[in-house]
This record gives sequence, C-alpha cells and structure tokens, in this order.
Amino acid sequence: MHFPYTKYRAKIYDSAIAYLKKEGYDVSKLKKFEGTYRSSFNEQEQTYWIDNNRLIQYIKNQTMHALIPAGEYTAVSGFLNDQTFQHNLILTESGKPIGINFIQYNYNNSNSFWYWKEDESIQNAHKAFDEGNFENALKLYEIALAKNPKHGYLPNIVAYLKYIKDNDKAFILKQNEAFSGDYGPRRFWVDDGKFYYKRKDNQTDLAKVELLPISENRYMDLTRLGTLMAFEKNASGKMASKSYSFIVEEELAFEWRDSDSNENVTNYFLKDD
Repeated sequence: MHFPYTKYRAKIYDSAIAYLKKEGYDVSKLKKFEGTYRSSFNEQEQTYWIDNNRLIQYIKNQTMHALIPAGEYTAVSGFLNDQTFQHNLILTESGKPIGINFIQYNYNNSNSFWYWKEDESIQNAHKAFDEGNFENALKLYEIALAKNPKHGYLPNIVAYLKYIKDNDKAFILKQNEAFSGDYGPRRFWVDDGKFYYKRKDNQTDLAKVELLPISENRYMDLTRLGTLMAFEKNASGKMASKSYSFIVEEELAFEWRDSDSNENVTNYFLKDD
C-alpha cells in the first residue's frame, strides 16, 4: 500500500521487492555497474562502486545513494518523499556495459537521462586531449572508438582532431567568422580565436559554449556530447542554423536526429538581417 502522493515514485521499489523475493540479495551481481559514466546532456559524471556489500552511486555535489537490485541489469534508489531513481544498465550485443539509462521519478512524472560508460581507453584519450597532446589524443580516441563503436560522441572528437590537423588556424577562423551572427534566439561569435554559441533567453543568463569544427559546416561541443550544431543555406541562399541530437535514452536508438519531426520544437533559424 502506498500513500497517493508516493504511489508513482514507489513503483520502482515494488519491482525491487519482487526481484529480491525471487533471487535474493547478491552484491556480486551488481559489480557490472562499477565505473564512471558521463552525461550526454552536460558535463556531469556518475561513479558507481561496491562498498561494504552495497552498490554506491555518487554524483559530485549531490547526495550519495546506496542502490538496491531490481533486476538483472536494474537497480533503484531514492526516497519516497522526494525523488526515486531507476538505473538501467545497457549492454552491447557482446555483453559489454555501454551506459546507463537513468530515470528520475517525481510526484506524477518521470525524466530519462542517458549516461555513457567511459572505460579506460576513453579516459586515457580525454587525458591526452586535456593536456593539449592532440596528436596522441587522436590515436587514443581512434582506439577508444574501435572499442566503443556505439559511443556517438567519439566519432565527432576524432573528426575534430582530424579537421584541425588538416586545416590551419586561419582557414578555421575564416570559417567561424562566416557563421558568426544572430539566428533568432541563437548567437554565434568569435572571441580570441575561439567560436562560441549562446542561446538568448529573457529570463535566464544561459552559459556560452565553445563550438569545435568537425567539418566545413558542423560543430560539436565538449559540454553537450549529444548535440551537434550545423549551418546551411536555404533555397534563397540565406544562412541558417540547425541542431542535431543523439538519441539513446529509452528508445535505445543510437542515432543522430534533427528536430524537424517534433512540431513542438523550433530548430531551424535563419540568420538575422
């Protein structure tokens, strides 16, 4: 029995209780969750590890959770009077953990977030990139991509490193300047040789992000790994901006899509006169 205001959040614990009654508690079955996972939406990381016969989940500057198994590849956590969480571990066809579909249950709705598992090969590539050793980073990202072919952001980082290797700074600066300007709520500009994007909002001062070129008209950024920005001309020759999102989450689609099919999202903006 649940109180009405906890019913929606409590249902994940119903599945956990049913699973434990059938299978019992064996923390070794949760070891497959261990590792670091990076959000597709922002720079947030989750870390999972076994401690004192419990699977622990930690997000920097947030509450640490002890998880309860609710299935072969599912664990749950959270509090009925606040929020509850379902952690669904997703594996490749070969059985390698690829990420976590993280579902947050609120009073009467839920939100789904995708986190990529970053294995040692990816972390080594990130380290070389952060140290500015781009030649070595390219080699390491290519190794990481071979080991993690479904990680949708890895091909973009490889493409960026190849693009800046094949094109000099003057060429890329000219490209960036050509796309600079206001496109409805989007603003793009060059500052100190770097290309930035910021969405204009009357109520919130949104953060700017640096865009990195992966081709002559497409850009990625290291904050939102699941987003690409593209520029193209319409039939009359006017420049426009358009974004693409990498879809995983509950669909497990693992593909890039634009927002044209979503009538509630305006994605295509012409450059202001």
